[in-house]
Amino acid sequence: MQSQWLENDGVRIHVLSGDLDKEGVLCIVVPGMLGDADSYLEVLEQMQGPRLALSLRGRGRSQAPAAGSYSFTQQGSDVLAVIDHYNRPCVLVAHSVGVAFAVWAAHERGELVRGLLLIDYPPVYPQFPPRWRDDILARLAEEDDAEERSRVVTALQAESNQELLVPQLRDFKGRLLVLAAESEALLREGEIDFYRRVIEGIRIEVLPDSSHEVAESAPAALTASMQRFCAECESAD
Repeated sequence: MQSQWLENDGVRIHVLSGDLDKEGVLCIVVPGMLGDADSYLEVLEQMQGPRLALSLRGRGRSQAPAAGSYSFTQQGSDVLAVIDHYNRPCVLVAHSVGVAFAVWAAHERGELVRGLLLIDYPPVYPQFPPRWRDDILARLAEEDDAEERSRVVTALQAESNQELLVPQLRDFKGRLLVLAAESEALLREGEIDFYRRVIEGIRIEVLPDSSHEVAESAPAALTASMQRFCAECESAD
């Protein structure tokens, strides 16, 4: 796997990629709220075909800009920057809060996004309460990079506002698959019913032996699901 950094309006975004010289739809992984590209290394190594994972601003090895740079659309623009850089048909695989960024990006770049694989989260970006910030800051206190990460978490919470992405999801014309974790899921029955109400005939599957952190708990099953879904989007194209 190779690392590179793309620039988005002065912010350097880290991308971990493989086989980008190969033909086929590009699989783009959008991690969860505090996830990063490196956490998908095992999954990416097991996959075949062109694929990559990105780290949103302030996460992983991406640059952490100053406060005032972490609104929903500013973060989502990091996904757009990756799509625009490669400018080829792609599938967005999004985990947890990353679902909201992927749905928004697919709406903005519908001519390039062939499929959405949404993992264990509804199509909403939450307004994070101060309690969310405080819990994470307490966990970060002993880490080497605690000061910078704490600054990012504080900005994420302060600049968050709820965004419901149902209209954008309804407008999406490509293939759509929702995966729910088998245990410790954030996509519970109520959220699954919500998906079914807003998208008629939506395809929802449970990922075997997985918890919410699917890349850690069930990397092989996740890789297989991603590979199958990308192949479906390829044949549909």
